[in-house]
Amino acid sequence: MTAATQDLLTPFRMDRKRYYDLLVAGVFGPDDRIELLNGQLVKKMVIGNRHNQCVNRLNMHFAALGAQRLVVQVQGPVQADEYNEPEPDVALLRPDDERDLSDHARPEDVLLLVEVAESSLLRDRNIKIPLYARAGIAEAWLVDLISNAVFVHRDPADGVYGSIQRYTGSDTLAPLAFPEHRVSVDALLR
Repeated sequence: MTAATQDLLTPFRMDRKRYYDLLVAGVFGPDDRIELLNGQLVKKMVIGNRHNQCVNRLNMHFAALGAQRLVVQVQGPVQADEYNEPEPDVALLRPDDERDLSDHARPEDVLLLVEVAESSLLRDRNIKIPLYARAGIAEAWLVDLISNAVFVHRDPADGVYGSIQRYTGSDTLAPLAFPEHRVSVDALLR
């Protein structure tokens, strides 16, 4: 392939500003499920019933912590950096009075991100979890509905998570920010 041909195949890298310019201009409709990953617009995967039920259980579990301690955001954007605005399934955010509310949540606002993966497993594991580590997000859970396991990623450094633990069955886990608030894998995956 010649250099000139390669230039024709180079994807355009979009930042958050251009992404929002397109949204405001109405280029995408309300049914266009997209997110900005690595500077590219990516179609979000279809949400199956099991995925949806797991997100609902996570929401109910974390909502029990109380509105004064955190905000539970479901499938909302997180401003990871200039070229990434993923929409994790669940995000535990600092309370509103501790955050700048003029834009979407930033990495320093995030206590925990959770991706529930079935059809999206490869994207979540290979693109989104590493993206969260590069952004310095302290903790990310990958709920793998295929292998019935939860992978807990912690200690981000140099763009990777230094600690990855796998939990299954009756194992219990809790967010770093709320160690007393434990839940079993079975309760999340039932």
